[in-house]
Amino acid sequence: MKTAAPVTIPFKQEGRTVMLLGGLGSCDMTRFGGTQYAKIVLEKMWGLPPALDMEYEKRVQAAAREIAKPESKQDHKRLEKMTEACFDSEDFKEGRRAFMEKRKPAFKGR
Repeated sequence: MKTAAPVTIPFKQEGRTVMLLGGLGSCDMTRFGGTQYAKIVLEKMWGLPPALDMEYEKRVQAAAREIAKPESKQDHKRLEKMTEACFDSEDFKEGRRAFMEKRKPAFKGR
């Protein structure tokens, strides 16, 4: 079976700001060993790859594609809905509470 070339976002321009999106989620040492960080920075691989939530990944990719567009072509209503969804998430609220209480947050990927 032959696959098509990967689809890329045209943000690869010098001087362009790129925001990396994604969740913190939970990760133990078994799953951490399968991350790109472990592979590139630690030069070691072990255990299982990180858990994958395809619905979450689709939302992150949609946000990245929208943000990468020139501002004049962005769907501002869509970006506003994405921002509201982020601020309404349990993890965002937990992060704020943990910051105010000066403790580590307990993120759940929600």
